[in-house]
Amino acid sequence: MSDVFIEQLLKRKDLPIVIARKLFIILGAISLSGLVLILIPELGIFIVVGIFFGAKKLYGNQNLEFEYIFTSGELDIDKIINQKKRKRVISLEVRSIEIMAKYNNSEYQKTFNLTTKTLNCSSGEITDDTYVIVYAKNNEMLKILIEPNEQMVKNIKIYAADKVAL
Repeated sequence: MSDVFIEQLLKRKDLPIVIARKLFIILGAISLSGLVLILIPELGIFIVVGIFFGAKKLYGNQNLEFEYIFTSGELDIDKIINQKKRKRVISLEVRSIEIMAKYNNSEYQKTFNLTTKTLNCSSGEITDDTYVIVYAKNNEMLKILIEPNEQMVKNIKIYAADKVAL
């Protein structure tokens, strides 16, 4: 087999819970700043600047993207926070996965439910394009939610044909 390299970037959608968090951060920063200015007027401006700096950082941390990198049988999933900070979520050899199937595939729901931990590396909404990878790592069964494009699914199937259900 020749070397394969596929990258895909997926932005996490602003679901209602994320919008509520962002609103809470903004309202919390404004309220806390007003309170600080009333209670400590001498140092208030310095503390307010710190509050808004922290709020900006928290607000930005709500912007998530996931990058899937498939390289010759290995799948790496990275989380990108606010287009600045990258963190490896998981790296796995696709030959060692238990199963990869569409989320709405009823044939594998029992297997999906046997997992002990879920890593949601999808857009946040379950769609027809959402896949579940069941993977054993450190004596723990993981359920990984992803939304790979068609090219990535086909190439994963080449490396783990008996474990990918289309």
